[in-house]
Amino acid sequence: MKKIILSLLLIVLLSACGSETVTAQSIEEKLVKAGLDVANKEALEADTMSLLGITIKEGTRYPLNEKDSVRVLVFESNKDAKTAKEALDELSESAPMLLTYTETKGNILVQVTGGVEKSVADKYLAVIK
Repeated sequence: MKKIILSLLLIVLLSACGSETVTAQSIEEKLVKAGLDVANKEALEADTMSLLGITIKEGTRYPLNEKDSVRVLVFESNKDAKTAKEALDELSESAPMLLTYTETKGNILVQVTGGVEKSVADKYLAVIK
């Protein structure tokens, strides 16, 4: 019996070793390590993307200048993050003035406003890949 319990415990521990929990804080830490601007951050309250019916649990906005920013949004589920990304990407394609660059990992979405040069936006998005 002890061998079975120890084996199960070992399996659980080993499976946890390979998985990385992605949080808004872990994304910020990666942004800092990459040398990207995270000054003047603003916490975003829980909100609902009403047209999509998706709840944003928490988020952080990193202003890059007066009108451009990076947002890290935490959703209730992976599916919600994916749905939000698809909607933002579709909006960017249909209305270029609303361009944003997006990337998801799990239930986290990183969004960079379109006024930011693509090469700079790619650096912010790379931290979540």
